[in-house]
Amino acid sequence: SDWYGDYSAGAQTNPQGPSSVYPPCRVQRGGGWYSTAGGCRVSFRINSFPGGRSNNYYGLRLLLVP
Repeated sequence: SDWYGDYSAGAQTNPQGPSSVYPPCRVQRGGGWYSTAGGCRVSFRINSFPGGRSNNYYGLRLLLVP
């Protein structure tokens, strides 16, 4: 749900990004079935308009909560 923007330099834990941006784009991390291997990394990020949809780039994330 973070806004897309530049991060400050240096190591970070859970960076939040800017409080608002123009145009209003959210961060999309990782990739989907159509992405390259590099695009599937959690460190890969692009901008995406809220409410936008694309069958090519969104994927399913599984997690295990102990």
